Amino acid sequence: MTGCNDFEIRMLSDRLSLYDLALLLAEGQTGDVRERWAVFIDNLARITDTFARARAASKDSADASSEDAALLMA
Repeated sequence: MTGCNDFEIRMLSDRLSLYDLALLLAEGQTGDVRERWAVFIDNLARITDTFARARAASKDSADASSEDAALLMA
């Protein structure tokens, strides 16, 4: 998925789980740095924390999709 542009990410986001989307975003934000793995992990942690805070703050959390519920139970 390296090299996806914004349009491709928007098209894929309709078919991806939040975790898959977080992986895609973290990879895209890592760039070409020496400590690529460490930067990727930091980006992934930041993105998943943001998703989790947004979900917790959402008043509609009871309407979570069955895919999200399955991820939480795994």
